[in-house]
Amino acid sequence: MMKNYVSIFFLVILLSSSFTAQAQQSLRYKYQYICNNEHIVIDHCRNDPGGAGFFPVPENENYCLVYYPDRPRTGGFTVQKAELRSDIVKNLTACGALAKAEQKDLAEANIPTTADGNYELGNRQMKAKLYEEAIVSFKRSIAIIPMSAAYADMGSCYAKLDRYEEAIAAEKHAIQIKPDNAIAMYNLGAMYIDGKQPANAVPVLLEARKLLPRDALIANHLGIAYYMLKKYPEALVQVRDAVDLDPKGTDQRLNLGVVYLVTGRKDLAMQQYQMLRSLDPKKADELYQEILSMK
Repeated sequence: MMKNYVSIFFLVILLSSSFTAQAQQSLRYKYQYICNNEHIVIDHCRNDPGGAGFFPVPENENYCLVYYPDRPRTGGFTVQKAELRSDIVKNLTACGALAKAEQKDLAEANIPTTADGNYELGNRQMKAKLYEEAIVSFKRSIAIIPMSAAYADMGSCYAKLDRYEEAIAAEKHAIQIKPDNAIAMYNLGAMYIDGKQPANAVPVLLEARKLLPRDALIANHLGIAYYMLKKYPEALVQVRDAVDLDPKGTDQRLNLGVVYLVTGRKDLAMQQYQMLRSLDPKKADELYQEILSMK
């Protein structure tokens, strides 16, 4: 059992026997808490009722499994059981983590033990917009088997939390593991654009387009990067491709109209405005305001 946790930043904590019934009832097992933006995973205490269900063991072998996925690997430490239980309950109560756990009884509380299981859990959490929880699951998956897809999706979660340095680092890891991961390239390019680094975005998105030439999102973002660099002819090629690939896509039509405007084709911009009126009136209005602002 202990070997399963070596690769996922666990801390094995040796404990003594005494603890309060209140503390025992307050902690959930196989559960991950968030306390002051740090994740704390409580697995089980071997002699605790409601824990892993082990038979009683000698006191010197009695321990709880606790680990901190956000901390670097620092090795284990020993502490008396009563002190550990008291401190954990005190800290989790102070930051509101225990109350939140009572309100949110997710099936995901049972922490998977395989890389694929943690990756699938991370994806479910990401779809539920639980980005911090998803990052923890992806980290556990990566610690067991470093998968390109887990790094790529973890990068997307970091981006949703506006943690762009960590997001970019994760996408780079994904590409390093799998050089033809076009999704990671697209993610990385989009992050560079959000970070106002279009010069870095262009080569990444060009490579992604080679791998997925019929992907409208990649073409659209490449067009945005060129537009930011004031390379309007190149931007026009890409956003026009994006519209051809996905005629109902409203973002690329709006972008195409803007590029037509800056290249002096107000008539063609008006055509995109007319198309947008039936697809997305709000974006149509955005484009119309751009048209009005052009002298």
